[in-house]
Amino acid sequence: MSSGLHAAHLGGAHAIATAISSGQTHQAIAHFPPQARGIVGEVARASFVAGLNEILLVAAIVALSGAIAALLLIRSSDFAAQTEGQPDGRPAEAPEPARA
Repeated sequence: MSSGLHAAHLGGAHAIATAISSGQTHQAIAHFPPQARGIVGEVARASFVAGLNEILLVAAIVALSGAIAALLLIRSSDFAAQTEGQPDGRPAEAPEPARA
C-alpha cells in the first residue's frame, strides 16, 4: 500500500499504511485534503483486494495440495467395506410386525 501512496505523491505513506492496516481507514483518510481522499481511498481498496487475492490463492494451493496428498496417500486397503446386515456378514432378519 505504501508504494501506491508514494506513487500518488502523498507524504507519510508508511504512517498512513500502518493506520489503514490497523483498521483506522476513515481517520487516516480524513487527514488528507478533500481532493486527495479519493486517491487514498482507491489505494486502500486496491491494496485490500490485492492482499485478499494473495490469501485466497495461497489457501487454494494448500487445499489442492491436501486433496492430492489425500488421494495419493490413502490406500484402498485402508477403507472398510460396509456390508448390509449384521457385522459378521449375515443378512439382517426382518422384525416381526407388532400385534395390537
